[in-house]
Amino acid sequence: MVKYIVKRILVLIPILLAVSFVVFAILSFIPSDAARIMLGANAPQEAVDALRESLGLNDPFLVRYGNYMLNAFQGDFGNSYRSGQPVFDEILVRFPVTLKLAVFSILTVTIVGILLGVISAVKQRTVIDAIVTVLSMLAAAVPGFWLALMMMLLFASYMGFLPTYGIESWKSYIMPVIALSMPGIAELTRMTRSAMLETIGQDYVRTARSKGLREGLVMFRHALKNALMPIITVIGSNFGSLLGGSVVIETVFSLPGLGNLIVTSIRSKDDPMVMAGTLFVALIFCLILLAVDVAYALIDPRLRTRYVHQRKPRWRSKEVAAR
Repeated sequence: MVKYIVKRILVLIPILLAVSFVVFAILSFIPSDAARIMLGANAPQEAVDALRESLGLNDPFLVRYGNYMLNAFQGDFGNSYRSGQPVFDEILVRFPVTLKLAVFSILTVTIVGILLGVISAVKQRTVIDAIVTVLSMLAAAVPGFWLALMMMLLFASYMGFLPTYGIESWKSYIMPVIALSMPGIAELTRMTRSAMLETIGQDYVRTARSKGLREGLVMFRHALKNALMPIITVIGSNFGSLLGGSVVIETVFSLPGLGNLIVTSIRSKDDPMVMAGTLFVALIFCLILLAVDVAYALIDPRLRTRYVHQRKPRWRSKEVAAR
């Protein structure tokens, strides 16, 4: 298991290098001047040229990328063009908001999605199954930003008991969590239903029922436990997407999170902040996928045996072998 984890961590290096190269190339070919944005439209051209030279923006693309990666390997990801502070100082301040939003959302997705999926599978081809299927399709089809705006209009403007922007209290997370959770709930509900339908008809489920176990115990202890593999995959991918894909919701609700910071940095051509934020999100996403693979081995004993170090058998002596 340890060797497997080490190998997966080593695989992160080329992935992060590829992400950094693509993002750096996109930022380099965007038709805008970071020096002009920093100094303003009325700044003299001499000052803009001097700032470009000091920032190294006049160097060729590969030279700039090589210098950036060389400094990054030394732990220096540069300073923000807007604030002049190290980029990770601001990222680490903003990330807890995004992390809380993602954790609350994935908990909602997991609880509601698994519960609805199990109910839909147990009540297969009934009115309840049809209602859950229709609701999951609607949740998957509704855009998150539209749902966020409608909730702001209803719960904030008309009813007035939920805040519309910022982080004032725990109430500030209610509408963003709902808007972020809906697509994940729809996907997890469908996946749980499909996985449960495959396991319900297995022999061990019928054996558990024949022993007189309660139906709820049979569903959650035997059927659901053996259907967790695809469910964990969906949960892990959704959690990674929530960490990196909450940009729209954070922008709509003006939340001081990492996604909002990256969007603001893109608008202001703050390349060091965009690069560091993107690499940070990519690293977190890869670590989440690694945790999902480790969870596979913890749940399924058949996979666990693949990672267990098998000792080589000791050869018997020649005298014993000759007998």
